[in-house]
Amino acid sequence: MSLKGYYEASLCPPAADDVLAAAPVAIKWDWGEVLLDHAAYMVDKKNHTSARCRFRMNVLNSREVEMRVTLCLAPPPLVSHFCCHAHYTDGHGEEDTCLFCDEPSMFAMEGELALITLCHGEFPPSPIDDNKNYYEYLVYRAGEEELTRLPHPAPAMLPNRRSHCFNSTAIVVVPYSSKIFTHTRPHKISQGDDACDAYKIAALGKDFFHDFANGPHFLCIYDSKTRAWTRKAGAVPQPLPSPSDFISDTAITIGGSSGGIVGWVDLWSGMLLSDVLADDTPFHLFRYVSLPKPRQPPNWLPLAVDIVTAFRDIVLVKETGIIRFVDLQVHAEPGPCSETPSGWTVVTWTLEGFRRDSETLGDMRFRPEHEVHSCDIENYNLPQSVFVSYPILSSHKDGILYLRTTVSSTTDRNSRVIADDIKNKKLLKVGEFDMRRPNTYRRTTISSYLKPPRTVPAPPHY
Repeated sequence: MSLKGYYEASLCPPAADDVLAAAPVAIKWDWGEVLLDHAAYMVDKKNHTSARCRFRMNVLNSREVEMRVTLCLAPPPLVSHFCCHAHYTDGHGEEDTCLFCDEPSMFAMEGELALITLCHGEFPPSPIDDNKNYYEYLVYRAGEEELTRLPHPAPAMLPNRRSHCFNSTAIVVVPYSSKIFTHTRPHKISQGDDACDAYKIAALGKDFFHDFANGPHFLCIYDSKTRAWTRKAGAVPQPLPSPSDFISDTAITIGGSSGGIVGWVDLWSGMLLSDVLADDTPFHLFRYVSLPKPRQPPNWLPLAVDIVTAFRDIVLVKETGIIRFVDLQVHAEPGPCSETPSGWTVVTWTLEGFRRDSETLGDMRFRPEHEVHSCDIENYNLPQSVFVSYPILSSHKDGILYLRTTVSSTTDRNSRVIADDIKNKKLLKVGEFDMRRPNTYRRTTISSYLKPPRTVPAPPHY
């Protein structure tokens, strides 16, 4: 890592995107979904996805900063990325390393919207610092040239006194239409986000010193129409198995009849569901749904067993409306204390009892679906001894699973991302993956709103 907090590799993005930018039409791809590295590369790039904004760094030196964000997209299983370039506009220099303590992140995406966060300064703020304005939240909307800077949330909105920002794995963007109203659902909308002219950003928090009678969880919500943050306690009708242990690893926008149902998921244990657009109750009502138990077999493989996203994932498949959950198991070669992998197995479940057009959340549970072994996959020509991790289910196409592979748990060489059809047991594609930065990537369908403009051939000249 460089002295300024950036990884050295963040100053040199993958070269593959240059080929895509030069000839995007030549690549046969429907642009429906990409795998996007959540951390920015700190370089200046510009294309049809670029957007910018200006803001003043009030917590440090009151200088005005201009920042540009550009997405560099590639068909999966290649991993896409985005670039940020920021500089002072008042003649005091243009070094990105003077502005942020680490790379800006893009971690909440839904439809044509994405939430970007960044932190001012060369070092992260101290937990005892009472100034809560170090972090900025910017909303990127596909097709718009300007980023939207959100107002800073009040300190009382944050999870606790030592917090300076929301948990990136517990925040979600929910598009909605402000033009359609009913008595019980003030934001009831039809399915599809094309008609959505507004959005809410919802962050799940946990506070054991307030609202304990209803449980420790609360929601902080930003509404683009009011341009204000609000906080409301949550209430769980039935007790969680262990409320103190529930930690959101990811959040997914599910929809429902109002379009506002969100699931916050502790991938080890269960999911909290709530309708963030329902404003007719004094509390945000949650439903809890248990997840299947982990199935990783005990062995001596050097696996990151404490990182749940290395083994489990959940998604709403937009094509079918199914909520699917996956669990990955990596097997070891027979023998005492073997540290060599010997294939893998994925097991999937679907959520039974959930209806996207329902007014209420009924009796829900996960039903077993597929069990697929690596040795059963057609065209799978990778050695069984490779390490496999980070399963990501596609939200665009039903039954597609992405996996990261490495030849060793201690090297970043020869890393790849593979795309498997787990319904038909086929290996679809293999893409090289740059592991110079220890970052993860996530799926997003924002690419479907960012197709490059088609060039119109010039008329013949006579």
